Amino acid sequence: MVTNLLRPSTADLRERNFDASEALLIAQGMDPSPTSQWSTTALLMTLKRVLRTQPFHHDGTFSLARHVDGTSAFAYLGQRGVDPAKLLQHGFGSLLLLTLDSTLAINEFEGDASSSSDRRRLAEWQRLRRGVLEERDPVEHELRMSKSFRERLQPWVAETEISEALRWAPPAEMPEPVEQQSGTDYREFLWFVERFTNTYLTEWTDEALALEYRYVLEQWRPQYLPSELLLERDITAEKICHEISSRTVHGRPMDPQAQSVLVERALEAISEQRRDIAAVIFTAARTLDPKDAYLANNLGFCLIPDEPRKAIEALAEARALGQNNLLNFANTAAAYFILDDMNGALEACAEALTFGLERSHVAWLWALPVVGEPTVNESGLAVYICDLAILAASSLGDEPLAGAWRTRRGYFRGESSTEKDD
Repeated sequence: MVTNLLRPSTADLRERNFDASEALLIAQGMDPSPTSQWSTTALLMTLKRVLRTQPFHHDGTFSLARHVDGTSAFAYLGQRGVDPAKLLQHGFGSLLLLTLDSTLAINEFEGDASSSSDRRRLAEWQRLRRGVLEERDPVEHELRMSKSFRERLQPWVAETEISEALRWAPPAEMPEPVEQQSGTDYREFLWFVERFTNTYLTEWTDEALALEYRYVLEQWRPQYLPSELLLERDITAEKICHEISSRTVHGRPMDPQAQSVLVERALEAISEQRRDIAAVIFTAARTLDPKDAYLANNLGFCLIPDEPRKAIEALAEARALGQNNLLNFANTAAAYFILDDMNGALEACAEALTFGLERSHVAWLWALPVVGEPTVNESGLAVYICDLAILAASSLGDEPLAGAWRTRRGYFRGESSTEKDD
């Protein structure tokens, strides 16, 4: 019998608007690694994080923490009546294969520039992948993802032990082609994962949204999943119908899962000081949806240290597509600062001020001024914008303006209010 399906943190989740990332933070506040007390959402979010990352660090060492988190999360979900093998195959299989394919594509793109440890670890996978790559000449500076490769590997995901799949243990030979997954169990597990890891309905697939419609409005219940687990999230019929209507009028969204995997690879490249690779990855991600403002902003961010003029163009395009927010203004100001265009930097900061500075909003931003190799730091957007404005105004010799920005910065740092820094 499956017992204790609703964990202590579940009550907290249901008292506010559902947020999958917040659910994970609540669980990690109790214990940094998965336990039996974690919510189902937190366990699924852990698996999503594990399966879109690589099993080895860039220096070639095995990521033991990732492996333990992944196997533990599968085990605890198994204790709640969820079949771990089917969860991997149907719920997370496409994510695992996208992560593997994108990693191999980047390794191939880098060629001799990739590290020796990467080449050794991925050599067998590269052999298998090259055997099924689409027959076409690669375009220069193109990142080649392979849908055929991912489809051929579906039997590997279905037949491999979870521990080995997490390790990316390659098969001896590529499996024979199989038909696309379409069974009831496939749809249910896909819906289950999306329901608890995708906060916004706009990120759901049509298949998952259709099952949610049946679950909420037609009292359908899943065949392969304990119904008690589903109580952790409530979605109103109004929200479901609104999303379905929106897709009918405007069409379905592009593939957010593929986007998230490519963004993950780009962030890894940035952390390893491979900004040129990150730019190629973000460019490839944009081909999935050229009208995605978030991806345009990410591309602009990546280009700031090395190609600030192109960064400004990409960031302007992001604003035109709807990315009109403090993050965009902060990145734009940074690009102008790198160009030594202090007036341009101040103009971007002034636009942010007009838009409305907010305390406590945090993001990854380039450390300025650049000293040595460019690095990124986690910083509050308002403080970062104020700091850039102070540097730019001081560089121009406008001390009254720099003083005004120092006053604002003091407020956001809590220095001119009763609120103090932690």
